[in-house]
Amino acid sequence: MEITQIYAIVAGGVFLLLMFMKGFPFIQQVLQSLNITISRYLTYPLIVRRHRLLGPWRPADVLLQLLYISLNVFCVTFRVTSFDEVGDRAGTLSIINMAPLFFGLHLSFLADLLGLSLSNYRRIHRSAGMMSFALVALHTFAAVHHDPTYSLRLPGNLYLLIVSHMVTSADTSLTDWQGISTLSFLMVLLLRFIRKLSYEFFLRSHQALAFTIGYVLWRHLSSKSFVNQVCLYVSAGIFGFTSVI
Repeated sequence: MEITQIYAIVAGGVFLLLMFMKGFPFIQQVLQSLNITISRYLTYPLIVRRHRLLGPWRPADVLLQLLYISLNVFCVTFRVTSFDEVGDRAGTLSIINMAPLFFGLHLSFLADLLGLSLSNYRRIHRSAGMMSFALVALHTFAAVHHDPTYSLRLPGNLYLLIVSHMVTSADTSLTDWQGISTLSFLMVLLLRFIRKLSYEFFLRSHQALAFTIGYVLWRHLSSKSFVNQVCLYVSAGIFGFTSVI
């Protein structure tokens, strides 16, 4: 079994555990008793206080982020023999990390479903999005490094790097594009000052770009590994389920 498959199984198990744990009051009581001790040392103290651009950062937040980053770095680099393999693993891990981002339109509903506070689920959503962006960037760089003549004329490559604005004409090739990728634009929208200008614009643009990325992934993964397709279709199924109920 590949390490990316183990990562996907563990990640899915964590979400299932959170969802079904609400049906076991005994487990919740044990966790609440532990939470009092953990909060005293890891939640209440502040490493970085609230700032206009950063914070607040608590020890628990920093430790979880470092653990999350370390797991992904380990999965990308574990027993790899070439940079091309690093790129392939980064692509697979980006799909796995991106899967929870498509579970539903409303974060508050998903937070209630998993028994988490909205602020904690927002942190999970934000961290998964940033990690997916970093892994996609590594995957794309590895693809270009493997083939210096990398061209967007090929449909698979074109759907790998969809741009928000592209200049095309009779004498202009698809490689002569201008603009930013959909993922890059999505990351720009996360900037706090843009959300403050118009949260409604931010929210609808964020959702529209998410649907665009979902379509891009579906086209790009049409002939890729089974794990990638499973993650994509499971996300689509959960999205449909949470949209109906």
